[in-house]
Amino acid sequence: MAHTQRNLDTLAQKLNLKEEHRSHKGAARAEVDTATKLDKMSQAMRDRADQLQKVAQDTRAFEDVLSPEQKTIFDLYWTAQFHQRLGHRPLA
Repeated sequence: MAHTQRNLDTLAQKLNLKEEHRSHKGAARAEVDTATKLDKMSQAMRDRADQLQKVAQDTRAFEDVLSPEQKTIFDLYWTAQFHQRLGHRPLA
């Protein structure tokens, strides 16, 4: 956490941010209690789960019209894209 704060402070210095802007934003966040923050996080997670469910349904409908060979190609492509987005690198 201290390392992250140092990085943020360094960035703020490089961007020549004025202190009052940073502290004002932090003060606004401090006014929200923990339970409210958790409620917001919980809702955001539910929203994301709903979005993922919609993507899964749309993908299922798409795969239903593909040949077995096309499904294999699509699965391999999607898996590669998924791992790339996560920052995984090939072992070779």
